[in-house]
Amino acid sequence: PSEERWVSCRDYREVARAIKDMIVRGAPAIGCAAAYGVALVARGSAHMGLLQYDAAAADYTAARAADPSLASPLFGLAEAYRALGQSAKAAEFYREYAASTAPDVQPQLRDYAARNAQALASP
Repeated sequence: PSEERWVSCRDYREVARAIKDMIVRGAPAIGCAAAYGVALVARGSAHMGLLQYDAAAADYTAARAADPSLASPLFGLAEAYRALGQSAKAAEFYREYAASTAPDVQPQLRDYAARNAQALASP
């Protein structure tokens, strides 16, 4: 607390470790570090738009690690895995999104996710 030190993180794993190990402390610093998760969700969405589903899934996975409080990466993962033809994984992430109490869950997407989880689980 008596000293200011800048820490450079090159990827989401380093950001998550810096928060967990209390290298980054204080609400503003943690907020800035966690914002990296939101940026990864945005990049994942761009990959989805470009039909780059593997890259999108990687970004959404990284976003979950950077900020586990976000639900939007769950929905993104469900959509990416569905596009990749991995129905079981997609259903799992749709279910997780639909059950989430995170503040970024959108009610209309919650219903959509619940319906898709059920449809993908049915033979």
